[in-house]
Amino acid sequence: MNITEIKQLLETEVPVILQESPAFREWLQDFIRRQTVSKESFDERFDRMMNELAADRENQRRHWDEQERKIVISPMVDAKARVVAQALEIEVFSYSDDVTGLSGY
Repeated sequence: MNITEIKQLLETEVPVILQESPAFREWLQDFIRRQTVSKESFDERFDRMMNELAADRENQRRHWDEQERKIVISPMVDAKARVVAQALEIEVFSYSDDVTGLSGY
């Protein structure tokens, strides 16, 4: 008997067996339940993935916000240049050790 014949036999015989044998019907339902994902389990996994994506998106946003910082590191910035830098929202540091808030460094 090949697979096609087995499938045909199942298609014709399983409906009859399900009607005649409540025990078999119960066993088959239980078997299918164990093989599939429940709606609750799926929803839980889906919600967890969406929360992880939202957290990742927030981390990426923070990363880009940090990358948009404009900084100058120089011990030679005079007072007039500092005024201009402040107007342009450029942070001025005299030494690289003074720079804070850079991730990965």
